[in-house]
Amino acid sequence: MQLTFHSDEFSNLPLDDQCQQLKNFFESQIDRIDRQLVRDLSFISQLAHYKEGMKIIRVESILAGKNLDRFYLYFEYEWHIFQGCMAMEDSGIMKDKVKFSIDSSSIPLHSIMLDLTPFQTLSTADEL
Repeated sequence: MQLTFHSDEFSNLPLDDQCQQLKNFFESQIDRIDRQLVRDLSFISQLAHYKEGMKIIRVESILAGKNLDRFYLYFEYEWHIFQGCMAMEDSGIMKDKVKFSIDSSSIPLHSIMLDLTPFQTLSTADEL
């Protein structure tokens, strides 16, 4: 998934300020990205689902050599199960993270690429 944000000063900011600016950006995009960041909840129950209410916890840099363009986005959301005919209702909090990178080659636009590979639905074919 690719997102774009506008910032003239991003590349010149200290790393902590970059992370805060990215956190603010993701918070502003939550309605656009939340459904794609929810993993398959069937390991909890076939009835488990996400409604809304994802929260961005933090953005953290992955300091790998000289590449300062890789980050983790940490977030959490509530899952819910309801089956009225069996008087069953339950909920919990799922904490997760996604890796992303930033391409700042066309400043002031910065392209964010989220690695959603771990969030794709798995099938038995993936076990081979």
